[in-house]
Amino acid sequence: MKAKIYVILLSFIPTLAFAGQPVDNYANQAIVSGQYAVAETQLLSRLAVAPADQPALINLGHVYRHTNRTTAAHDAYRRVLARSNIRLTAIDGHPVWSHDVARAGLGGTVEVAMR
Repeated sequence: MKAKIYVILLSFIPTLAFAGQPVDNYANQAIVSGQYAVAETQLLSRLAVAPADQPALINLGHVYRHTNRTTAAHDAYRRVLARSNIRLTAIDGHPVWSHDVARAGLGGTVEVAMR
């Protein structure tokens, strides 16, 4: 039996936009609402500026998986695994490690987006 691992919404210090609204650097809103093309555009823009951004890579893998691009998803997760394993903090406060999330994505158990 395969255990399901839920990729958690991660909290980071947001970049501030014009009206004091946080910028969604990790395309969380688009992913949660199923707007994968929008999410992909946002994440690729983020990665153009910060190519080693692991949460962006993880979310991009999630987008690729949900748009039936398994090879591209695996490439994104492998890029995370090629970097240092970093601790991320979930919205609910519990820690998650970037490599654990990437391995879960490679195993096909990712179900909810991160940011």
